[in-house]
Amino acid sequence: MKVMEYVDRYIYAVTQKLQEKQRQDIEQELRGLIEDMLEERANGEEITQQLVEEVLQELGNPSELADQYRGYKRYLISPEMFTFYWTVMKIVLASIAISMTVVFMVEAITDSSQGLNHFADYFAATTSTLLQGFAWVTIVFGIIEYTGMNSKKLGIDTVTKSWKPSMLAAIPDPSTKIKKSDPIVGIIFTIFFGVVFMSSLELIAVYFSTNGSEMKRIAIFDVNVFRGYLPFIIGVMALFILRDIVKLVVGKWNVKVAVLCIVVNIIWLILALILFNDHSIWNPTFMEELMLIRNGLNSDIDFQDIAKIWDISKDIWIYIVTLVVLFESIWIGFKGFRGRRV
Repeated sequence: MKVMEYVDRYIYAVTQKLQEKQRQDIEQELRGLIEDMLEERANGEEITQQLVEEVLQELGNPSELADQYRGYKRYLISPEMFTFYWTVMKIVLASIAISMTVVFMVEAITDSSQGLNHFADYFAATTSTLLQGFAWVTIVFGIIEYTGMNSKKLGIDTVTKSWKPSMLAAIPDPSTKIKKSDPIVGIIFTIFFGVVFMSSLELIAVYFSTNGSEMKRIAIFDVNVFRGYLPFIIGVMALFILRDIVKLVVGKWNVKVAVLCIVVNIIWLILALILFNDHSIWNPTFMEELMLIRNGLNSDIDFQDIAKIWDISKDIWIYIVTLVVLFESIWIGFKGFRGRRV
């Protein structure tokens, strides 16, 4: 190992716990401080690894030094996990607010008879869902803390008095890093569909514009049958969110992260196969409802083609989900294996 590699690792470990806008300035400041300390102690002689370790040992644990640069400590969850907790919390609450607003707007456009009552329902439902989102994010991170997943199990640096420079993790290879946008987008889409499934399943529909400029919709699913699967769907969505939180916290691909993602994919695939093999989940009166509104539509529709598409779509989703899960799992396995080697 190069003598100065510990310095690079140390600076990386400190700056990654700070806000993006602070990192460059603090990196320059910290590197200058370390170089000055090394030159002073070397007294013109060659800088050795032992000397580097002594200087870094004196500076202390990167997590504690990051707290000093940040200017305050945070203990709602833990100093190591709070940044991730707060990031996920903002993503979840924003996603819930946006999802509920989209649902409200669609319902308002397709059913204008509710008026102010509809707005009051929207406000009450949004407030309740936001509180639930806050509670569930806190519970998930509490579980992560309780099980110790934030330290040895996930490779997250913790504050320990016995810290030594040799404990510094290697700077991750760019090819194994998980872009923050990946889990963030995953959480947003999971919450959006969760809100729709739980509160407005009938909005998953085919929409038509009528001659009177009204929007008509025909539900794709039989709401009563589909709701019987909701507990299982919500459970899988919770696993999706947990998976994305772990990816956000760890920040790089390794075998454990890859295994978690593949296991979640397998569970999702099993549920999808059971769900889409049950043809009773589809709206049995779809074509009849379409026939009833055909005269009021803005354009002519070939009902035979629609009937064929409707029948094919009931089976094609099984193949689509299977292929997506298969290729994604292979890609994840490759990333996890590559992360093990670096």
